[in-house]
Amino acid sequence: MRPQRILAAIALACTIVLSASNALADLVLLLPARGQIPGSMLSSILDSETRYGVIEVGHKLVDQKELDGAMRQVPDSHPDTSDEFTTMARFARAEWVVIPTVFQQEKSWRLELIAFQAQSGRTETVARDVDTEHIHVQVVEMLKVLLRPQGVGTEALPWETGGITARPASAAPGKTPAAPKETPPAGPHRMFFIGAGFAVNSAVSRPSGATGSATSAAIAARAGISPIEPIDIALNFADNVSGPRAVMLDASLRYMINVAGPKFRIGPEIGPGLFLAQGGSQSKSFMLRATAVAAVNFSPSFGIEAHLGDLRYVPASSGTVVLAGATAMGVLRF
Repeated sequence: MRPQRILAAIALACTIVLSASNALADLVLLLPARGQIPGSMLSSILDSETRYGVIEVGHKLVDQKELDGAMRQVPDSHPDTSDEFTTMARFARAEWVVIPTVFQQEKSWRLELIAFQAQSGRTETVARDVDTEHIHVQVVEMLKVLLRPQGVGTEALPWETGGITARPASAAPGKTPAAPKETPPAGPHRMFFIGAGFAVNSAVSRPSGATGSATSAAIAARAGISPIEPIDIALNFADNVSGPRAVMLDASLRYMINVAGPKFRIGPEIGPGLFLAQGGSQSKSFMLRATAVAAVNFSPSFGIEAHLGDLRYVPASSGTVVLAGATAMGVLRF
């Protein structure tokens, strides 16, 4: 056992978890308003109130640079199909894409909000007449019925059954939220990542004369780059802290597939490496590692992942060893 290494791994894991505060809120990609917006005043009011509304209903906004990058994924910067919404949501790792559209009527304005949910692929629309005096509460009512797992549903909409309610004191006229703080990305998406966690593996095949425990626990870490959205290239490290003494290093390639929107992804990972036996019998052997990965992204910058299988094939000079196990890890992207 090596207490210093265990404490170091625990400290790194705690740092990663603490950095994920507020990560459970859905991330919303709010696109610029469309339609007939006469002058900058109404445009500014609509923009600020929609931003405030997204935050008030408990979600977070994609920052401006991520928004600009997502807009560039659509050739005409005017998304209107599920495929285009999916592309933009995947780029920004957003759960929702929201588009406000304004239509001029004879004596009023009509606001339409389109919401695309990445997980289900569902697109829904709500619309109502709005005025600048009550636009805050009107927008919040619309977002509350759109940005929820069950969607709009079949019940009557709140503004179809009652009048305008008073504006909450915390949202007094003229008080609008500041735009979300921009975090400069390393590229068009978060290209770099680092992770730490714990692993357990056991020898499912080893030389007939082998003695001692076949099971070990290890601290694990990985760091790398994501050159394009579905692909990760990483250097991986594992150091046994119990059981047979060994250090395992490999360089891997991973391809991830969205299965429930950008928040949940699965995919294979494979890579060659070195198996460094420690203790009484010190040796270096080629190693081939293959595993299945399931990852949950709580935000564009933080997620957790499980490596299931973690097969390691080691053709050592003393006999072939095959290890299998699992790894749990927190990952930061920047």
